[in-house]
Order: sequence, then structure tokens, then C-alpha cells
Amino acid sequence: MPSLEKPIASDSLTIWDAHVHIGRFRDLYFDPAQIALDLTSLGVQRWVVSSTTLCEGIDCFHESLKELDAMEVVAPGCAIPFLWVVPEMVSDLECYL
Repeated sequence: MPSLEKPIASDSLTIWDAHVHIGRFRDLYFDPAQIALDLTSLGVQRWVVSSTTLCEGIDCFHESLKELDAMEVVAPGCAIPFLWVVPEMVSDLECYL
């Protein structure tokens, strides 16, 4: 994974906010591999990603991790995972450490 500590300097640097959601959201499914391919085809080099599948319930924790892994396979080092913390996780932290 590229370092976040290394400063970027360029006369032609353009910065855009690129954050995405993958996984299930109500009746929709946002395929992690397809989202990664779409982002890279648009020239996005790095993005923050979270899986909304976890919002379906704590039982979906491992499914969310699999979705993040699927994105990493297609675009290694491009995705910066952002984990949703749901109330059930706080009540049983040892399960997720």
C-alpha cells in the first residue's frame, strides 16, 4: 500500500474527494470489483471505501470484509478501508479485535 506520509508535489496535481460504498444497501448491490474497475478507468488512483453490507446487521461483518478483499484483488493498494461501527460491535468488542 502506498505511504500516506509521503507528500505529493506536482504543478498539475488535481485532488478530488473519492469515497465509495460497496455491498448491499436495501435492494441494491454495489459490486466491489466493478466499482474498483470503474474508479480506475476514470483515473482515480486512491479512494476511501466502506461496505454498507455491515449496516444490514452484525452478522454481516465477515461478508463486509470479503467485499473489501474483493476490491483489493482488483485494485491493489488503491482502496483505503473505512469500517462502519454499529452498536452491536461496541457491546462485544472482543469479537472484532
